[in-house]
Amino acid sequence: MTLHVHVVAHQDDWMLFHGEEADRHLADQSRPVVFIHTTAGDAGESDGWWEARELATVMAVRQRLGNPPLTISRPRVKGHGLQRYSCGHAVLYFLRCADGGKQGRGFGAHRHRSLSRLRDQGKALPAVDGSSRYRSWEDLCTTLARIVVRERRTCQPRQAAADAWIHCGDYAASTNPGDHADHQATAEAVRQFAAAAGYGRTWYLTYCSRNQPANLSAAEAEAKLELFRLYGEELGRLMGAAAGLNAEEWAWWGLKSYSRELPPGSEDPAGQDFASTMR
Repeated sequence: MTLHVHVVAHQDDWMLFHGEEADRHLADQSRPVVFIHTTAGDAGESDGWWEARELATVMAVRQRLGNPPLTISRPRVKGHGLQRYSCGHAVLYFLRCADGGKQGRGFGAHRHRSLSRLRDQGKALPAVDGSSRYRSWEDLCTTLARIVVRERRTCQPRQAAADAWIHCGDYAASTNPGDHADHQATAEAVRQFAAAAGYGRTWYLTYCSRNQPANLSAAEAEAKLELFRLYGEELGRLMGAAAGLNAEEWAWWGLKSYSRELPPGSEDPAGQDFASTMR
């Protein structure tokens, strides 16, 4: 059994950049799927925005699965209190780290802390709800790695742990230029553990795919849109109609998905352009 794990910075990242793949995993009830969100996606706001985004993501997944029972828990992983939701064969984690903004400079509401500054300057990064605090880059990377191990063991508690395949935005800046700083840092955190742990990886283009031609089939685009639509509808219900489906973002990225795949046992070298391997 293979555990598919989508690791992203913000709640809608996996929907926009690999939503068709996530939908395939959600449609296959024989295989578990996990979504890990590193930041709260708060954009420095304290008006209920990140809470609404989190709930809208959970409800989109739940509705896609036919509204199975929802279980909410607060496991501690490496000493950090995390938010975990499970419904059907899907599990969603939210670390709720402070959003760093596109350039990674952070916002005044959280003393300009960010994933980028945790990685590059060693500045501790709090969760926006005060539930945790990541004191080093290694602390964050190890926490992500342990979440995957935890869920692998949960899949088959009486047998050997499930294999894992990681899905994430591409860490290679030359291949995936102009990316959001939170995306880049999240991808780099995944790169720190995924290959060494023997996991397969699929690395996706993110913002720069806006400049690529549409490449999804009609069926793939429809499946991807349905998840994004469910998310937008719930967000609109919680925050007002203006916060619903983001048609502009869909126009930029909805019909596109470019990725490269690396099997278990392969490495993730730095400083290379992998554009020729994208499909």
